[in-house]
Amino acid sequence: MKKIHLLAAVEGKTPSYLELIRACTNATPQGKPVMLDDQRKRVRILNKLDALGDATPTELLLEDADAATLTVCITEMPWAIVSKDILTFADTVIADCAAPYSPKSKG
Repeated sequence: MKKIHLLAAVEGKTPSYLELIRACTNATPQGKPVMLDDQRKRVRILNKLDALGDATPTELLLEDADAATLTVCITEMPWAIVSKDILTFADTVIADCAAPYSPKSKG
């Protein structure tokens, strides 16, 4: 299990981490087709996001395999702009995906 810390959107400046995770998970890797096995892995993450509904959580729990898939999605995302906010998002989420899970950890 992995705990992903989520930052909320900053009005007019940055999208929320949930929106960025959804964008990365939906994007095709460098314009290549997404094979069925990879689609299934990505849909598992999208289902977790959909299950949140309109909530604005501060964390997202993912199984280890889903966290590994998310890491690949983020690193293969073809970003259209250069932004420190994107780098902060990517570094934060990738670090969370690699960190050991502690249910009592503060974030």
